[in-house]
Amino acid sequence: STQSRSSAASDVYKRQVNIDYKKAAQFNDALDIETSVDNIGASKVDLTQNIMKNSELYTSAKVSIACIHSETFKPQRIPKLIKQQMETL
Repeated sequence: STQSRSSAASDVYKRQVNIDYKKAAQFNDALDIETSVDNIGASKVDLTQNIMKNSELYTSAKVSIACIHSETFKPQRIPKLIKQQMETL
């Protein structure tokens, strides 16, 4: 699903995903996913996700997610508590 519930009046949507596949993983490989927060805006968060196996980079992705009002579908400020928690990552 491209949507997840963050509060009663807003949803979080994947806005953009750019993926750089570096090496193919095999079915049942044990992979580690590292996520870091690059930027937190008023209604958007930019993340970097790296997929690794034994410290070797297999895939790197830049992901932008946006907080959208669930009824008007317009950008909405990220709730203060969620933003504060993300800023500590």
